[in-house]
Amino acid sequence: MRNAVITEQNSSLLVETLRSISEILIWGDQNDSSVFDFFLEKNMLLFFLKILRQKTGKYICVQLLQTLNTL
Repeated sequence: MRNAVITEQNSSLLVETLRSISEILIWGDQNDSSVFDFFLEKNMLLFFLKILRQKTGKYICVQLLQTLNTL
């Protein structure tokens, strides 16, 4: 939420955050279903779509699409 607007300064942080979210969701799928419930409760899919609508770098879009593919 603190990095809702993507800049060159925060793009690498956002990519790493998206990777971490993917890993947490995979772990949650295998171990604790409440992790995905939390993901849905916080409406993270809408946040992901807001990121895609911005003029972001290629790496952010690729990582976000990989994260969505994992879902």
